[in-house]
Amino acid sequence: NEAQEEAKENDLGLEEQNTQPPKFEDYFREYKTPEEIPPERQNKFKPTFFLPQVTDEEIEAKYHLSRCIRVFPNDQDTSGFFIALIKRNPIKSNKHNSNEEIKDLGEVQPVQKPLQKLIRCDPKDPEIEFIKTFYGLTEDFPLDQLFTYSESMKKIVVVNRGLSDYLYADQDQKLNLITAGADTFIKNKSKHFSGTECIFRISQNGVYHVYPFMTKRILRVDLDLFLLLITKQKMDIEDIPESEFKAQILTMTCGCFVIVTEVTESQEEVIVFHRHQNYIDAMISELNLHKLKTCLVKSNF
Repeated sequence: NEAQEEAKENDLGLEEQNTQPPKFEDYFREYKTPEEIPPERQNKFKPTFFLPQVTDEEIEAKYHLSRCIRVFPNDQDTSGFFIALIKRNPIKSNKHNSNEEIKDLGEVQPVQKPLQKLIRCDPKDPEIEFIKTFYGLTEDFPLDQLFTYSESMKKIVVVNRGLSDYLYADQDQKLNLITAGADTFIKNKSKHFSGTECIFRISQNGVYHVYPFMTKRILRVDLDLFLLLITKQKMDIEDIPESEFKAQILTMTCGCFVIVTEVTESQEEVIVFHRHQNYIDAMISELNLHKLKTCLVKSNF
């Protein structure tokens, strides 16, 4: 009847609205001057939070903001973040006589002394071998940059090459290391993952360090389907639009996988999903989801 048809059209209209990308103002409110802040909240914001009302040239001449960068403290609520630039001293050590011949030892595999709070993962460890095989990581994946906090390897983090080399060189452990790296592989312990071959899932925090090296369990989709998936977050497999993506999901075993889309020629966005028996769902926190949506909004999508 007409009432049922109208209700169906309303449902379809609502579904189309849900697939629309979020707007910037949905998550943020911008105040350019202290006067724009509502009176009841002005006592929480100091005038020094805002740039002086002068030209960009005057601001640059006084503050040199072009020399500064802002670092987002990923999933941490502590303070005191800074960047230290470590430069090698080019002056040769006086310990060696200038006439002494220095033998060329060739390439020597560095040895990592035990660290106080981190353990460098052994590339030949069976669990590291499993991760490499399960996700089809290529030979150039930097396995020596993987660290863990315990022998049980519940969480594996990846650090950049510079820090990895520094930890090799810091034999006296003069660096007071509190935490390091981005969470990359998390050991599954939930009952929902029992009985699957996916022992380690990929963390959204570290997926950008992993997906360029993946040859398995990585699916590429167009932007429209990507927006639909991050809007729904959880979707029954039978409800996925008919596509190559759905065909790949149907043949995939249960476990973690990665979805990639091309936003522009120079920008790709990635999200971690889990394939269950009858549905897929996004393995991403609300914070990371908001950051992802914001990136898409800023790209005019």
